[in-house]
Amino acid sequence: MKKLSIVAFCVVAALAANSCAYAVNDLLAPKSEDGKKQWTHFFTPSLRTRVQYDDNCTSSNPKFKSWESMVGPKMAFKLPYEKSYIGADWEYTNIGYAQRPGDKFDNNHDVNMTLRQDLSDRVTVGVKQFFQYKQQPYVYRQPIDDLQGNRSTSSEYAWMYAFTSPNLQENADYGLYDATIGVDYRMNRKVSFDFTYNFERLDFMQSSGIVGDSLTYNMHTFMTVLNYRLLPEALFLMDMRFVQGDYDDIGKDYQAFIIAPGIKNRLGKSVIINGRAGYEYRKPNTKGPRLAIPGQTVAGDTEHGKNESHEPFVEADMTYLFSRATQAKIGYKLKVQNTEQPAYSDTKVQGVYGALTHKLTAKTYLMFFASQESRYYYDYRELEANLCGAAGPFEPHETITKCGFMVTQQLKPWMFLELGYRYIDVHSDFSPLGWNTGFGDMNFASDKGTAMNASYTRNRIFSGINIVF
Repeated sequence: MKKLSIVAFCVVAALAANSCAYAVNDLLAPKSEDGKKQWTHFFTPSLRTRVQYDDNCTSSNPKFKSWESMVGPKMAFKLPYEKSYIGADWEYTNIGYAQRPGDKFDNNHDVNMTLRQDLSDRVTVGVKQFFQYKQQPYVYRQPIDDLQGNRSTSSEYAWMYAFTSPNLQENADYGLYDATIGVDYRMNRKVSFDFTYNFERLDFMQSSGIVGDSLTYNMHTFMTVLNYRLLPEALFLMDMRFVQGDYDDIGKDYQAFIIAPGIKNRLGKSVIINGRAGYEYRKPNTKGPRLAIPGQTVAGDTEHGKNESHEPFVEADMTYLFSRATQAKIGYKLKVQNTEQPAYSDTKVQGVYGALTHKLTAKTYLMFFASQESRYYYDYRELEANLCGAAGPFEPHETITKCGFMVTQQLKPWMFLELGYRYIDVHSDFSPLGWNTGFGDMNFASDKGTAMNASYTRNRIFSGINIVF
């Protein structure tokens, strides 16, 4: 399950990086005198191709190195009107792995749709829908005998497979659906309200490979934001949210209420700050006892699952405009969020991130990015302690560090060259089986090379062409 959490994290990061790439290309596109792109049409197809080298294509320890190819066609439709907007796009991505164990191809589909309508000078209604369909490949547990993933027959590890699948991930597809309906009401020149309902569903079509655990969930979020303009450049916010999480996995259901005042402010011509800081109240809604095996707990045995929790909620960022060609952004977050670790209902997350964009020439952009996120889990698994001799509560922690850069060069008005590098370092107290690896003589991350440890590093370098017709 740890790997599934990292896969989900990497998926989000990949989508963000691709979005940045398209944004850079949009900035480089030639403009006419009225500021519009000369080749903007109702229908805009594009094609992205890449070749990359990945020194850890399975995000595991030990590593599996592989050359990879990527082909990604995209079609976008736009219908802007005076008081309404209709937009939709579909993107297909096929990634082939030359040396990855198991499945050699990933096939992904992403669909976005946006509708917006001004009902009056004061009221705007909007709908956004996002659907993502992705192939989840096999990722083998260790130890394995060869690149075909044949399981070790050693009796030293036979007991582990009595509790779980020999694969960290099964070969299964999953779908993510996200829909948002919002109403903006402008009461007067100083006061406005944003009312939003969001529905999110993650659906794994097959078992995730962990006994007694399922990642499928439905998430309902109701949000109201009060906006009050203090000054021409300063906006006060009062953010209030109610969240209902319904999981197929027993013991993960919860309700949460968040209240977070904040501010959006522009300081001069160079600095933009945006921040919200408040409080989260979270209450578990357990359905009954869970299956008690190593890595699993009876519902309510986690710190956040046993009692109602009261946690800080902080989201803040600052953008600095050095010049028309250079800008930087830094951010910070501190909050409780859901986790796919089977023995925990949630985790406390603290993270920082930053990005720098610089226009080297009229046709060349350079982007750097970096982030670090720490996740804290609180749990005491009595059964595991009895089996493995661990003393006292096990409170694991993991840190995820990411950084990289991308250079985009406009070759033609419709053609862009991309070159980039990405690095990720995961330091985790979990093993791939989902529980602590540090049990004295039973330390699975031993000197035998089995590396039963969820910590890993990954380096990727890529180059490709993006064509916008």
